[in-house]
Amino acid sequence: MNGVFPKSLYSISSSSSGNGHPEQSAVRTSFKDVVKFNVYLTNMDDIGKLKEIRMRYFTRPLPATTAVEVTRLAPGVLLEMEAVAVVD
Repeated sequence: MNGVFPKSLYSISSSSSGNGHPEQSAVRTSFKDVVKFNVYLTNMDDIGKLKEIRMRYFTRPLPATTAVEVTRLAPGVLLEMEAVAVVD
């Protein structure tokens, strides 16, 4: 990303999907290794968009997921994501 925060979850998905996911590649893992996925949203009305994005990146069996609406995050941030992966 270019330092400018996206205005929607779809923008976040589009801008982050091509970045190579450096955190994952550093430990040789992938989305299929994720067993727990936590999301903190500033607007729970975006949960439908989040589900669509999640289905794009994760395959079945889907990781256990928790979505929580929070009052606010850092200025301009729409959501915070946290993933736990199991690597053999």
